[in-house]
Amino acid sequence: MQNKEHFNWIDILKGLGIILVIMGHQRLSPELLNYIYLFHMPLFFFISGYLMNISKYNSIGHLIKKKSKTLLIPYITFSIISIICYSVIGQVDLDASATLQSFIEGKRNEIFYNVPLWFLIGLFVIEIMYYVLKKVIKNNGLLLVVIIIINFISVVILKVIEAPTWIWSIDTAMYYLLYYQLGNLYRIYPIKLADLKKVSKVVAGLFVFICISLNLILLLSPDLIYFVYQYVNTERVFLFIWLIICAIAGITTFVCLSKFIQKSERLEYIGKNSLIIFTLHYPIGIWGLDMLKVQLQIDIIHSNILSIIELSIILLVLLPIVKIINTKFPILLGKGRILESTRNVEK
Repeated sequence: MQNKEHFNWIDILKGLGIILVIMGHQRLSPELLNYIYLFHMPLFFFISGYLMNISKYNSIGHLIKKKSKTLLIPYITFSIISIICYSVIGQVDLDASATLQSFIEGKRNEIFYNVPLWFLIGLFVIEIMYYVLKKVIKNNGLLLVVIIIINFISVVILKVIEAPTWIWSIDTAMYYLLYYQLGNLYRIYPIKLADLKKVSKVVAGLFVFICISLNLILLLSPDLIYFVYQYVNTERVFLFIWLIICAIAGITTFVCLSKFIQKSERLEYIGKNSLIIFTLHYPIGIWGLDMLKVQLQIDIIHSNILSIIELSIILLVLLPIVKIINTKFPILLGKGRILESTRNVEK
């Protein structure tokens, strides 16, 4: 029962996360868009870290083999699908050299035929980074300090938030590694209020209250975000601190929300199939709607209400595709008989 409840809330969290991702790629008001971008990707890396059971892998080679199947194969297959969609739906003649370069480099925000695919490459790099660090540094507290330093370097020195430049999104992986570890720590040390002493319950409750309050302030007071970003343009150390605070506040709020919801078949189904929705919402959903607007001569405007309607349409279009891929083409996700020998090794 405990295992079932565990997957209920994490699937709901993934469902909420993918909804934020889709909305973040639409024409929302700048205020809401800035709010979502403060934490929606840290949330997904937090979830990935939570799902990571490092004891399953007896060597770095075993990890790479497993993650190549679950991350690199989808990166390849959905890149091919995206390039076809980009050519057909976008009616664009692709430059073969530029397309191949974009595919091989895998840089954040530079995979032009399907921008979100960088996440698969970035996660692959993060999981290798984390595995190596975890094997070298046994103490979780010391490892957290080291990863915070890596995060600091990525923000303050490499300036990865504004201009990621390294292939395979390695510099971006350095930034998101912190949230991956926080997710893994939450898996190792789950906070169960029922088991805490009275003082610990008060501290935990106060932390959650502060996170949710800050989350609501950021959502309802967009001027605060503008003010802070104007300041951090010159104070990068403050940017480093600010990003961590906002990300943790957003993650904590949505973890609490997913546990409060407890059960939602729709959100759980979306969460369980978040990989397919994540990889296809851009080339099929968003491009398709934009092309439809052009054909119908509809002005493309920033509108939160219109974005919610479009979100519903995108999900309605993608959910049948999800079912087809799961039942007919699981190999697109790194599953299937061709990979049976790999599955046996993992067991």
